[in-house]
Amino acid sequence: MADLDPLNAEIWILLTTTYAGLRQFDEALSMVDRALAIAPEDLNTLAFKASIYQSQGDLDAAWRLLAAHPFPRTEWAGLIYYQQYYLRRDYDKLIAELESFDLADKNLPPIIVVYVQATLGNLHLLKGQGEIAAPYAEKVRRAIKELQAQNIVQSEVYHTFIEFAARLRDRDEVEDEIAFLLAYTRDNHWILPSSEYDAARGYAVLGDVEKALPLLRDSLAKPNGTTAATLRLDPAWDGVRNNSRFQKLANAEP
Repeated sequence: MADLDPLNAEIWILLTTTYAGLRQFDEALSMVDRALAIAPEDLNTLAFKASIYQSQGDLDAAWRLLAAHPFPRTEWAGLIYYQQYYLRRDYDKLIAELESFDLADKNLPPIIVVYVQATLGNLHLLKGQGEIAAPYAEKVRRAIKELQAQNIVQSEVYHTFIEFAARLRDRDEVEDEIAFLLAYTRDNHWILPSSEYDAARGYAVLGDVEKALPLLRDSLAKPNGTTAATLRLDPAWDGVRNNSRFQKLANAEP
């Protein structure tokens, strides 16, 4: 396919996605470089390359790609920027960026509005600022249910919804969102491993290792799931890092 249309960047992105999901990262980087040769300034493609480095645990390499560009507002690349700062634990930078959003802007999709609110609440909890996070809780909970009722769902942002509920110690909400997400992505074998990781993270924040680890093992074992390098960086696992079973998974060779 690429041989027939070598100047079609979308084909190289598709190949990149496949290799990255299979954790064949050298091949994925080679494919994404072919896409960047065609569209060198495309921010989503640059962020995609950065996400490959993130999956390998190389935040410095990812940052060299992202640092020259401002934090994106609505592009998919924004999720990669978020992940970069989150894994670096630069919560103040994320709060500053997200608080600059005009959430009353009618052009901002509702799912982005609730994602920003949930993210801000979660970040303040990570900083121990429960009193600042509290006003977001009911607002986010209600908005998620309203969006689900309208079938407005982006599975990629549910990791934040679940983590926020877990840091609020709202186990019922965590389990409701996990059940919804796993049911929503159950038949998509490419997306499901990411959902399993999101669910595992929620249980980890709650301190429930017995529920977290089976989901984590499934995600690690399947294409397009998480990586051991991500586990070593992700703050969601901080509460269970001393667990020997978790350590075995996090320290596994690629």
